[in-house]
Amino acid sequence: MKQNQKGFTLIELLAVIVILAIIALIATPIVLSTIETARIGAAKDSAYGALKAVSEGYLESQVNSPDGVGASYDFASSATTNTFTVTISGTKPTSGKVTVTDSNVTIDENNPLIINGYSCTGDNDNVECEKAS
Repeated sequence: MKQNQKGFTLIELLAVIVILAIIALIATPIVLSTIETARIGAAKDSAYGALKAVSEGYLESQVNSPDGVGASYDFASSATTNTFTVTISGTKPTSGKVTVTDSNVTIDENNPLIINGYSCTGDNDNVECEKAS
């Protein structure tokens, strides 16, 4: 009488495990790189939002009481030391200084915006972010 055996041999199971391990080794760096790129993009978008908020806050302060050209906003200080208020939707920088002059809004190179562990510099046209040291 012939017995019908069903199932996989140990060699077949080991082969599948090895193939899955190779796929995981190839895919992991790609996924991690994609996550890092997304985090940098999120920090850049938050920096642009902060620059826009500072620009709008400055313009509003000029409409209400014009006192000259140019101002700056320090995210590390309390709102009482800044000459105007800023309302940010999204991630607020934990530190950094933004300067408004004429129509240009720039991030202070010596005091960049720190957003979720990323250091962002630039102006309202171009912002670059990198992992903060």
